[in-house]
Amino acid sequence: QSSTNTGNWDEDLARYRNALFSHFVTMLPQLGHAFPDTRIILRPHPSESQKVWQEAAQGCANIEVIQEGSVLPWLMAADVLVHNGCTTAIEAYLLDRPAVTYQPMTSDRFDRHLPDSLSYPASSLDELIAKIRPFVEKPDQSPHTREQQDILEHHLVKKDDELAADRIVDILKNAELAKKSPAKSSLQAYSKGWIKAQLRRGQKRLNGFVPGSKNSFKYEKHRFPGVTLSEIEAGISRFHERLDRFSNIRAEQLHEGIFKIQEK
Repeated sequence: QSSTNTGNWDEDLARYRNALFSHFVTMLPQLGHAFPDTRIILRPHPSESQKVWQEAAQGCANIEVIQEGSVLPWLMAADVLVHNGCTTAIEAYLLDRPAVTYQPMTSDRFDRHLPDSLSYPASSLDELIAKIRPFVEKPDQSPHTREQQDILEHHLVKKDDELAADRIVDILKNAELAKKSPAKSSLQAYSKGWIKAQLRRGQKRLNGFVPGSKNSFKYEKHRFPGVTLSEIEAGISRFHERLDRFSNIRAEQLHEGIFKIQEK
């Protein structure tokens, strides 16, 4: 089944994702009953409420809804990941964990093809359960195919002796962005852009008081609960301990949620 193309991208995408969401809500208790002796962890998207998932999991003691913390420890311990177009499937692949993409409906416009192509597809509940069962019963089997490996290598540059962050910095340095000053705008163009930015900012602030808006303060707080200076400093300390680098780095809080990280 494909999504209806009305020409309005946002409306079509919302309709498509809502339909997929409904399929997953229906699927969750079915998995719980199909694998009663298997612990099932449901990880809601950061923007989602846990309530609907908790209601769907009622009656299934083997299902837990856990939103806190990093997904990586769960992936490392998992027999199999179930998803639809989620980049977590790429992380699962790199951790040598199998993934099944549940696709009760598809769309060339909206599906994320890379994570799905690194997974085993299932278009129905029966097929999903059948694809999951071998990995649950024999979790030590090889989870990936040669075709999947070729797909990943086409998209991923992997260097064991160099961090991605270092490579990004090198590219920025080589581009010599600091030496290229942008063309100066006219006063009229600058003023027009400044006014637009202020209007947009003001509209977002007003939307913060509107329930259900993506800019609502409650929703923003749910998606981005914030970080403290001590958490930033703890992160720097972990990098120092594991990489033997960044001993001369300090963090300074400039505003709520805004930090300056620089050399001491």
